[in-house]
Amino acid sequence: IPFKPDQDLDLRGATASVTLATTRTTGSLRLAPDQPEKAFVLAPLNVRVETADIGKGLTVNARSDLSIAGSPAGEINVDVSTGGLLNSIGEFAGGPPPDLRGSAVVRNIATAILQPFVQAAGLDMATDLGPTLDIEMTAKAGDAKGEAVPPTDVELKVTSRELTANARLTLLSAGIETKEDGVRIDLNNAGRLAGRFVKPSTGWEIVPAPGGVITVMVQGLALPRDAKTGTYSL
Repeated sequence: IPFKPDQDLDLRGATASVTLATTRTTGSLRLAPDQPEKAFVLAPLNVRVETADIGKGLTVNARSDLSIAGSPAGEINVDVSTGGLLNSIGEFAGGPPPDLRGSAVVRNIATAILQPFVQAAGLDMATDLGPTLDIEMTAKAGDAKGEAVPPTDVELKVTSRELTANARLTLLSAGIETKEDGVRIDLNNAGRLAGRFVKPSTGWEIVPAPGGVITVMVQGLALPRDAKTGTYSL
């Protein structure tokens, strides 16, 4: 990379091949206060970032999986590519990455792993969401039509036994917008969950009944992006 102390760094033409590899990680964790500790194993995490010219794009790949007490407890797969990340003078352009494509998937992650982080909030992950959780995000860039960053359709799906959440968004140079379907979240057994948060001290009581679904929908949402700061605002 050509560089002079009295000039800004020009990254055009820069190449890189970076690999982050961890060793196999083992330990124990307590999934709930009244349960004994269980052994966990996190397989080696391999993250690889490659670019033949950072001004033209890069790829990111990552793989790993987790087991608890000898049983599978989740797997991680990331395959993402982008277009060039630099502006006309070789500096990072900022804003959404152009020509973003690929997916990031977490499958069959054991919700009990998250329990210690939400215990104080009164949530029971295995009961409220289900024993496992899947998270999938996909991105596909469209025609730039003269824009520095082409419109990029992003879809996010979160599914478990008790939860289904879908979000369809479009990333633009000017901000983020929901697509036609917008954001939809369906949570089963809503009465049971609400009843846990209504304490007797309030004088109210919610008696859970079988079934009951909370549905949250968000449509027509637009978050403009400040071109100077790169921040989004409601």
